[in-house]
Amino acid sequence: MLYLHIVFFTGLFYQVQKSTSWVSSEEDLLCQVNVIRECLDYSLGLLEAIESGNERLLMKECDSLQATINCFSVPRCLGNLSHSYRYFALTAAATLKKSKNACPNLDFEILERFFKKGSSMTCVDNTSVKDICDRKCECQDGGLASCYRVRKEFTKMSLEERTHYLKVFKLFATDPRYISEYEKIGKVHTVVPGKELFFPWHRWYVLTFENLLRQIDCRITIPYWDWTKDAAHWTRGSEIEDVWNPGPHGLGGNGVSPFNCVMDGSFKKGEYSLPQSAGGNCLKRHFNYSCTLRNAEQAKEIIKQPSYTVLRDTIYNDFHQTYHQCVGATLAFFKTAPYSPEFWLLHSFLDKLWVDWKKNNMDSKSDLTDIKYLMYETGHYAWEYLDADHLPGNVQVSYEE
Repeated sequence: MLYLHIVFFTGLFYQVQKSTSWVSSEEDLLCQVNVIRECLDYSLGLLEAIESGNERLLMKECDSLQATINCFSVPRCLGNLSHSYRYFALTAAATLKKSKNACPNLDFEILERFFKKGSSMTCVDNTSVKDICDRKCECQDGGLASCYRVRKEFTKMSLEERTHYLKVFKLFATDPRYISEYEKIGKVHTVVPGKELFFPWHRWYVLTFENLLRQIDCRITIPYWDWTKDAAHWTRGSEIEDVWNPGPHGLGGNGVSPFNCVMDGSFKKGEYSLPQSAGGNCLKRHFNYSCTLRNAEQAKEIIKQPSYTVLRDTIYNDFHQTYHQCVGATLAFFKTAPYSPEFWLLHSFLDKLWVDWKKNNMDSKSDLTDIKYLMYETGHYAWEYLDADHLPGNVQVSYEE
Protein backbone atom coordinates (compact mmCIF):
# COMPACT_ATOMS: atom_id res chain seq x y z
CA MET A 1 0.00 0.00 0.00
CA LEU A 2 1.17 3.46 -0.84
CA TYR A 3 0.21 4.57 2.66
CA LEU A 4 2.84 2.23 4.10
CA HIS A 5 5.31 3.60 1.58
CA ILE A 6 4.51 7.09 2.84
CA VAL A 7 5.16 6.06 6.44
CA PHE A 8 8.44 4.40 5.48
CA PHE A 9 9.49 7.40 3.41
CA THR A 10 8.64 9.77 6.23
CA GLY A 11 10.77 7.85 8.69
CA LEU A 12 13.69 7.77 6.28
CA PHE A 13 13.35 11.43 5.35
CA TYR A 14 13.02 12.42 9.00
CA GLN A 15 16.42 10.91 9.71
CA VAL A 16 17.93 12.90 6.85
CA GLN A 17 16.26 16.10 8.04
CA LYS A 18 17.75 15.87 11.53
CA SER A 19 20.62 17.98 10.32
CA THR A 20 18.35 20.94 9.42
CA SER A 21 17.88 24.03 11.57
CA TRP A 22 14.29 23.26 12.50
CA VAL A 23 13.88 22.17 16.12
CA SER A 24 10.40 21.04 17.17
CA SER A 25 8.90 21.09 20.63
CA GLU A 26 6.26 18.58 21.70
CA GLU A 27 3.62 21.20 20.93
CA ASP A 28 5.09 21.77 17.47
CA LEU A 29 5.06 18.03 16.75
CA LEU A 30 1.39 17.78 17.72
CA CYS A 31 0.63 20.67 15.41
CA GLN A 32 2.49 18.97 12.57
CA VAL A 33 0.60 15.72 13.11
CA ASN A 34 -2.67 17.65 12.93
CA VAL A 35 -1.59 19.36 9.70
CA ILE A 36 -0.61 16.04 8.12
CA ARG A 37 -3.87 14.40 9.16
CA GLU A 38 -5.91 17.32 7.84
CA CYS A 39 -4.13 17.54 4.49
CA LEU A 40 -4.13 13.80 3.84
CA ASP A 41 -7.83 13.55 4.67
CA TYR A 42 -8.57 15.11 1.30
CA SER A 43 -7.08 12.24 -0.67
CA LEU A 44 -6.46 9.16 1.49
CA GLY A 45 -9.06 7.29 -0.55
CA LEU A 46 -6.99 7.79 -3.69
CA LEU A 47 -3.86 6.02 -2.51
CA GLU A 48 -4.65 2.62 -3.97
CA ALA A 49 -5.81 4.13 -7.26
CA ILE A 50 -2.63 6.18 -7.54
CA GLU A 51 -0.48 3.19 -6.68
CA SER A 52 -2.03 0.89 -9.27
CA GLY A 53 -1.71 3.38 -12.12
CA ASN A 54 -3.93 1.19 -14.27
CA GLU A 55 -6.88 3.50 -14.68
CA ARG A 56 -7.15 7.18 -15.42
CA LEU A 57 -8.07 9.10 -12.31
CA LEU A 58 -11.40 10.87 -12.41
CA MET A 59 -11.56 14.65 -12.32
CA LYS A 60 -12.99 14.62 -8.81
CA GLU A 61 -10.12 12.40 -7.68
CA CYS A 62 -7.60 14.79 -9.18
CA ASP A 63 -9.42 17.65 -7.45
CA SER A 64 -9.06 15.84 -4.12
CA LEU A 65 -5.35 15.38 -4.75
CA GLN A 66 -5.06 19.07 -5.64
CA ALA A 67 -6.75 19.90 -2.32
CA THR A 68 -4.04 17.95 -0.49
CA ILE A 69 -1.33 19.83 -2.39
CA ASN A 70 -3.01 23.16 -1.64
CA CYS A 71 -3.30 22.24 2.03
CA PHE A 72 0.40 21.42 2.28
CA SER A 73 1.23 24.65 0.42
CA VAL A 74 0.14 26.82 3.35
CA PRO A 75 3.05 27.42 5.76
CA ARG A 76 2.04 26.12 9.17
CA CYS A 77 4.00 25.04 12.26
CA LEU A 78 7.16 24.20 10.35
CA GLY A 79 9.19 21.17 11.33
CA ASN A 80 10.90 18.02 10.12
CA LEU A 81 7.82 15.79 10.13
CA SER A 82 5.49 18.04 8.13
CA HIS A 83 8.42 18.98 5.89
CA SER A 84 8.79 15.30 4.96
CA TYR A 85 5.16 14.99 3.95
CA ARG A 86 5.30 18.22 1.97
CA TYR A 87 8.32 16.94 0.11
CA PHE A 88 6.59 13.65 -0.61
CA ALA A 89 3.45 15.48 -1.85
CA LEU A 90 5.59 17.57 -4.16
CA THR A 91 7.42 14.52 -5.53
CA ALA A 92 4.18 12.61 -6.03
CA ALA A 93 2.53 15.57 -7.73
CA ALA A 94 5.42 16.02 -10.16
CA THR A 95 5.29 12.31 -11.03
CA LEU A 96 1.53 12.15 -11.43
CA LYS A 97 1.42 15.22 -13.62
CA LYS A 98 3.65 13.47 -16.16
CA SER A 99 1.51 10.34 -16.24
CA LYS A 100 -1.16 10.12 -18.92
CA ASN A 101 -3.31 7.99 -16.60
CA ALA A 102 -3.03 10.39 -13.68
CA CYS A 103 -3.59 14.14 -13.27
CA PRO A 104 -1.84 16.23 -15.95
CA ASN A 105 -3.37 19.50 -14.69
CA LEU A 106 -2.02 19.45 -11.15
CA ASP A 107 -0.71 22.81 -9.95
CA PHE A 108 2.07 22.59 -7.38
CA GLU A 109 3.95 25.82 -8.12
CA ILE A 110 3.25 27.26 -4.66
CA LEU A 111 4.41 24.07 -2.98
CA GLU A 112 7.62 24.22 -5.02
CA ARG A 113 8.22 27.76 -3.81
CA PHE A 114 7.76 26.48 -0.27
CA PHE A 115 11.07 24.63 -0.57
CA LYS A 116 12.85 27.49 -2.30
CA LYS A 117 11.93 29.93 0.47
CA GLY A 118 12.14 28.06 3.73
CA SER A 119 13.45 28.46 7.24
CA SER A 120 16.86 27.25 6.10
CA MET A 121 17.02 29.44 2.99
CA THR A 122 20.32 30.94 1.95
CA CYS A 123 20.71 34.70 1.66
CA VAL A 124 23.21 37.52 1.26
CA ASP A 125 25.01 38.50 4.45
CA ASN A 126 24.08 41.77 6.17
CA THR A 127 20.71 42.04 4.42
CA SER A 128 17.16 41.79 5.75
CA VAL A 129 14.93 39.11 4.27
CA LYS A 130 11.59 37.48 5.02
CA ASP A 131 11.34 33.77 5.65
CA ILE A 132 8.45 31.58 4.60
CA CYS A 133 6.48 32.65 7.70
CA ASP A 134 6.96 36.33 6.82
CA ARG A 135 9.28 36.91 9.75
CA LYS A 136 11.79 39.68 9.19
CA CYS A 137 15.24 38.15 9.52
CA GLU A 138 18.84 39.26 9.32
CA CYS A 139 21.19 37.27 7.12
CA GLN A 140 24.35 36.10 8.87
CA ASP A 141 26.87 33.61 7.51
CA GLY A 142 24.57 32.76 4.63
CA GLY A 143 21.62 31.84 6.87
CA LEU A 144 18.74 33.46 8.73
CA ALA A 145 19.19 34.87 12.22
CA SER A 146 17.30 37.14 14.59
CA CYS A 147 13.90 36.54 13.00
CA TYR A 148 11.10 38.83 14.19
CA ARG A 149 7.37 38.40 13.90
CA VAL A 150 6.09 41.74 12.62
CA ARG A 151 2.75 43.01 13.89
CA LYS A 152 1.18 45.65 11.66
CA GLU A 153 -1.23 48.53 12.23
CA PHE A 154 -4.60 47.23 11.08
CA THR A 155 -5.73 50.30 9.14
CA LYS A 156 -2.42 50.38 7.22
CA MET A 157 -2.52 46.76 6.15
CA SER A 158 -3.61 46.01 2.60
CA LEU A 159 -7.23 44.93 2.22
CA GLU A 160 -5.97 41.51 1.15
CA GLU A 161 -3.87 41.17 4.31
CA ARG A 162 -6.78 42.22 6.51
CA THR A 163 -9.19 39.86 4.76
CA HIS A 164 -6.76 36.96 5.16
CA TYR A 165 -6.19 37.67 8.84
CA LEU A 166 -9.94 37.82 9.53
CA LYS A 167 -10.50 34.67 7.49
CA VAL A 168 -7.98 32.74 9.60
CA PHE A 169 -9.40 34.25 12.81
CA LYS A 170 -12.94 33.27 11.83
CA LEU A 171 -11.83 29.76 10.81
CA PHE A 172 -10.21 29.25 14.20
CA ALA A 173 -13.34 30.56 15.94
CA THR A 174 -15.92 28.54 14.02
CA ASP A 175 -14.35 25.41 12.52
CA PRO A 176 -15.00 22.21 14.54
CA ARG A 177 -11.29 21.36 14.32
CA TYR A 178 -10.28 24.45 16.27
CA ILE A 179 -13.31 25.80 18.13
CA SER A 180 -12.53 23.94 21.37
CA GLU A 181 -9.15 25.69 21.51
CA TYR A 182 -10.85 29.03 20.79
CA GLU A 183 -13.25 28.44 23.63
CA LYS A 184 -10.41 27.36 25.91
CA ILE A 185 -8.27 30.46 25.31
CA GLY A 186 -11.31 32.65 25.95
CA LYS A 187 -12.05 30.93 29.27
CA VAL A 188 -8.56 31.84 30.50
CA HIS A 189 -9.77 35.45 30.64
CA THR A 190 -12.53 34.64 33.14
CA VAL A 191 -10.00 35.18 35.94
CA VAL A 192 -7.99 38.25 34.98
CA PRO A 193 -4.92 39.23 37.03
CA GLY A 194 -4.84 42.68 38.56
CA LYS A 195 -2.94 45.75 37.44
CA GLU A 196 0.36 44.49 38.85
CA LEU A 197 0.68 41.87 36.08
CA PHE A 198 -1.36 43.65 33.43
CA PHE A 199 1.42 44.11 30.85
CA PRO A 200 3.33 40.78 31.08
CA TRP A 201 0.19 38.64 31.45
CA HIS A 202 -1.50 40.17 28.41
CA ARG A 203 1.73 39.90 26.43
CA TRP A 204 1.65 36.18 27.17
CA TYR A 205 -2.06 36.07 26.28
CA VAL A 206 -1.68 37.79 22.89
CA LEU A 207 1.35 35.64 22.05
CA THR A 208 -0.52 32.44 22.98
CA PHE A 209 -3.46 33.37 20.77
CA GLU A 210 -1.12 34.34 17.97
CA ASN A 211 0.59 30.96 18.23
CA LEU A 212 -2.77 29.23 17.83
CA LEU A 213 -3.59 31.20 14.69
CA ARG A 214 -0.13 30.48 13.31
CA GLN A 215 -0.94 26.77 13.46
CA ILE A 216 -3.38 27.53 10.65
CA ASP A 217 -1.01 29.88 8.81
CA CYS A 218 2.37 30.79 10.28
CA ARG A 219 2.36 34.12 8.41
CA ILE A 220 -0.32 35.44 10.78
CA THR A 221 0.50 37.96 13.49
CA ILE A 222 -1.97 39.87 15.67
CA PRO A 223 -2.42 43.38 14.20
CA TYR A 224 -2.87 46.41 16.39
CA TRP A 225 -5.20 49.37 16.00
CA ASP A 226 -3.79 52.74 17.02
CA TRP A 227 -7.08 54.58 17.44
CA THR A 228 -5.28 57.51 19.07
CA LYS A 229 -4.34 58.85 15.62
CA ASP A 230 -8.02 59.38 14.79
CA ALA A 231 -9.63 59.37 18.22
CA ALA A 232 -12.32 61.85 17.20
CA HIS A 233 -13.70 59.41 14.61
CA TRP A 234 -13.15 56.09 16.35
CA THR A 235 -16.73 54.86 15.66
CA ARG A 236 -16.56 55.51 11.92
CA GLY A 237 -16.98 52.57 9.54
CA SER A 238 -17.74 54.28 6.24
CA GLU A 239 -14.18 54.68 4.96
CA ILE A 240 -12.51 51.74 3.24
CA GLU A 241 -9.68 51.54 5.79
CA ASP A 242 -11.92 51.84 8.86
CA VAL A 243 -11.78 49.02 11.40
CA TRP A 244 -15.59 48.91 11.57
CA ASN A 245 -16.02 48.70 7.79
CA PRO A 246 -18.75 46.20 6.76
CA GLY A 247 -16.60 44.62 4.03
CA PRO A 248 -14.72 41.30 4.34
CA HIS A 249 -11.66 43.29 5.46
CA GLY A 250 -13.49 44.90 8.43
CA LEU A 251 -14.99 43.89 11.75
CA GLY A 252 -18.49 45.13 10.95
CA GLY A 253 -20.13 48.02 12.72
CA ASN A 254 -22.14 48.84 15.79
CA GLY A 255 -24.81 46.47 17.07
CA VAL A 256 -28.42 46.84 16.03
CA SER A 257 -31.24 47.21 18.55
CA PRO A 258 -32.99 45.65 20.32
CA PHE A 259 -30.26 43.09 21.12
CA ASN A 260 -27.17 44.97 19.84
CA CYS A 261 -26.17 42.13 17.51
CA VAL A 262 -23.61 42.97 14.83
CA MET A 263 -25.43 42.55 11.51
CA ASP A 264 -22.69 43.22 8.96
CA GLY A 265 -19.03 42.48 8.33
CA SER A 266 -17.05 39.30 8.87
CA PHE A 267 -18.58 38.58 12.28
CA LYS A 268 -22.24 39.30 11.64
CA LYS A 269 -25.10 37.40 13.20
CA GLY A 270 -25.64 34.05 11.53
CA GLU A 271 -21.99 33.68 10.55
CA TYR A 272 -20.33 34.07 13.93
CA SER A 273 -21.41 33.53 17.52
CA LEU A 274 -19.81 33.19 20.91
CA PRO A 275 -19.08 29.67 22.22
CA GLN A 276 -21.86 28.06 24.23
CA SER A 277 -19.87 28.39 27.44
CA ALA A 278 -19.91 32.17 26.88
CA GLY A 279 -23.64 32.28 26.16
CA GLY A 280 -23.66 31.25 22.50
CA ASN A 281 -25.04 34.66 21.55
CA CYS A 282 -24.27 36.83 18.56
CA LEU A 283 -21.35 39.24 18.76
CA LYS A 284 -22.71 42.43 20.29
CA ARG A 285 -21.54 46.05 20.28
CA HIS A 286 -23.10 49.09 21.88
CA PHE A 287 -20.96 52.10 21.03
CA ASN A 288 -20.97 54.92 23.54
CA TYR A 289 -20.77 57.86 21.14
CA SER A 290 -20.05 60.27 23.97
CA CYS A 291 -16.85 58.40 24.87
CA THR A 292 -13.57 60.26 24.56
CA LEU A 293 -10.60 58.05 23.71
CA ARG A 294 -7.03 59.24 24.22
CA ASN A 295 -5.44 60.99 21.26
CA ALA A 296 -2.01 60.74 19.68
CA GLU A 297 -0.48 63.56 21.73
CA GLN A 298 -1.59 61.91 24.96
CA ALA A 299 -0.14 58.60 23.78
CA LYS A 300 3.21 60.27 23.05
CA GLU A 301 3.24 61.86 26.49
CA ILE A 302 2.59 58.64 28.37
CA ILE A 303 5.39 56.69 26.69
CA LYS A 304 7.77 59.48 27.69
CA GLN A 305 6.71 59.04 31.32
CA PRO A 306 9.74 57.64 33.19
CA SER A 307 7.71 55.92 35.91
CA TYR A 308 6.63 52.38 35.03
CA THR A 309 3.88 52.50 37.64
CA VAL A 310 2.44 55.70 36.16
CA LEU A 311 2.62 54.18 32.69
CA ARG A 312 0.89 50.98 33.79
CA ASP A 313 -1.88 52.71 35.74
CA THR A 314 -2.57 55.24 33.00
CA ILE A 315 -2.69 52.62 30.25
CA TYR A 316 -4.84 50.34 32.37
CA ASN A 317 -7.39 52.99 33.32
CA ASP A 318 -7.40 55.52 30.47
CA PHE A 319 -6.53 53.39 27.44
CA HIS A 320 -7.66 49.89 28.36
CA GLN A 321 -10.73 50.16 30.57
CA THR A 322 -12.11 53.13 28.64
CA TYR A 323 -11.86 51.34 25.31
CA HIS A 324 -13.67 48.26 26.64
CA GLN A 325 -16.53 50.39 27.92
CA CYS A 326 -16.71 52.65 24.85
CA VAL A 327 -17.23 49.70 22.50
CA GLY A 328 -19.50 48.04 25.02
CA ALA A 329 -21.63 44.88 25.02
CA THR A 330 -19.51 41.74 24.39
CA LEU A 331 -16.24 43.63 24.85
CA ALA A 332 -17.41 45.27 28.08
CA PHE A 333 -17.43 42.03 30.11
CA PHE A 334 -14.16 40.29 30.86
CA LYS A 335 -15.70 36.80 30.50
CA THR A 336 -16.79 37.45 26.91
CA ALA A 337 -14.34 40.15 25.78
CA PRO A 338 -11.77 37.77 24.13
CA TYR A 339 -14.48 36.55 21.75
CA SER A 340 -14.65 40.05 20.26
CA PRO A 341 -12.10 40.34 17.43
CA GLU A 342 -11.40 43.95 18.46
CA PHE A 343 -10.11 42.65 21.82
CA TRP A 344 -6.93 41.39 20.16
CA LEU A 345 -6.37 44.60 18.19
CA LEU A 346 -6.67 46.50 21.46
CA HIS A 347 -4.21 44.40 23.44
CA SER A 348 -1.69 44.22 20.63
CA PHE A 349 -1.76 48.05 20.63
CA LEU A 350 -1.32 48.27 24.39
CA ASP A 351 1.63 45.90 24.14
CA LYS A 352 3.13 48.17 21.47
CA LEU A 353 2.82 51.13 23.85
CA TRP A 354 4.80 49.15 26.41
CA VAL A 355 7.46 48.38 23.78
CA ASP A 356 7.62 52.07 22.80
CA TRP A 357 7.86 53.14 26.44
CA LYS A 358 10.79 50.81 27.01
CA LYS A 359 12.63 52.26 24.00
CA ASN A 360 12.23 55.74 25.47
CA ASN A 361 13.04 54.70 29.02
CA MET A 362 15.81 52.13 28.83
CA ASP A 363 17.02 52.92 32.32
CA SER A 364 13.59 52.87 33.97
CA LYS A 365 12.85 49.94 36.24
CA SER A 366 9.72 48.02 37.11
CA ASP A 367 9.08 45.77 40.08
CA LEU A 368 8.19 42.80 37.86
CA THR A 369 11.56 41.14 38.32
CA ASP A 370 10.84 40.86 42.05
CA ILE A 371 7.66 38.79 41.59
CA LYS A 372 8.44 35.21 42.61
CA TYR A 373 5.15 33.48 41.73
CA LEU A 374 3.94 32.17 38.36
CA MET A 375 1.43 34.23 36.44
CA TYR A 376 -2.09 32.80 36.37
CA GLU A 377 -2.63 30.02 33.78
CA THR A 378 0.71 30.69 32.07
CA GLY A 379 3.33 28.50 33.69
CA HIS A 380 5.67 31.49 33.39
CA TYR A 381 7.05 34.28 35.54
CA ALA A 382 6.41 37.92 34.73
CA TRP A 383 10.11 38.59 34.10
CA GLU A 384 10.06 36.15 31.19
CA TYR A 385 7.81 38.58 29.30
CA LEU A 386 9.62 41.84 29.95
CA ASP A 387 11.48 41.96 26.65
CA ALA A 388 9.66 41.56 23.32
CA ASP A 389 13.05 40.81 21.74
CA HIS A 390 13.51 37.69 23.88
CA LEU A 391 10.27 35.85 24.60
CA PRO A 392 9.82 32.19 25.60
CA GLY A 393 9.95 29.79 22.68
CA ASN A 394 12.73 31.82 21.08
CA VAL A 395 10.14 34.34 19.81
CA GLN A 396 10.96 37.91 18.87
CA VAL A 397 8.21 40.46 18.18
CA SER A 398 8.37 43.89 16.59
CA TYR A 399 5.71 46.45 15.67
CA GLU A 400 5.56 48.12 12.30
CA GLU A 401 4.77 51.83 12.44
